[in-house]
Amino acid sequence: MPAKILQNRKVEGGAQHAGPRNFYISWVQAAPGGDRHGPPACAGLFRLKLSALQEDRRKRPIRSVVTSAPGQQQAGALVVSGGDSDWTDFIALLTSSYALANADGSGELAQVLNLIEQAGDGAANARAVWAAEIEPCFARDFTIAGHKLGQLHFCHWLTEDKELIATTPPKARERDVYEAVARLLEHEPAGCGLCKD
Repeated sequence: MPAKILQNRKVEGGAQHAGPRNFYISWVQAAPGGDRHGPPACAGLFRLKLSALQEDRRKRPIRSVVTSAPGQQQAGALVVSGGDSDWTDFIALLTSSYALANADGSGELAQVLNLIEQAGDGAANARAVWAAEIEPCFARDFTIAGHKLGQLHFCHWLTEDKELIATTPPKARERDVYEAVARLLEHEPAGCGLCKD
């Protein structure tokens, strides 16, 4: 069963159960003058690599892999639909433009953080929120939905501090996304300190 945060603030399913994984990859277009091809190319490669697989390394089936649409800043029906959520793994591809799109609280990551906060205890370990920097941008210092990303106890980082997932050249992007997907596939919620807090 996919993870759901229900209107009554209860959590069902999610990252700690043996049910299928549903990945949602969130990104926004770069600002004028920035790397316009980087975010969609990176998101597309995540989607390709995850969609090519039937299951993760823990034998959990991969049911769906969805990316936000170009220019989409607010959560779509797959992320938030009437207060319910059907993703198990939310992957935010972080850039300065991404932070600005979430600054007013209406962006995808802002809505996800608000949903988890509203659901209370158990919500963060029922799903996994992943963050990856794809440009130099001080992402751990971003404040989204009142939370500093680097201080969120349940945020899983796909990049180390001051490291990035390269968007160019293509060979570097392929290598970095491959390594990030390997971390996603290896994730064991029962043994993960971030998921148990």
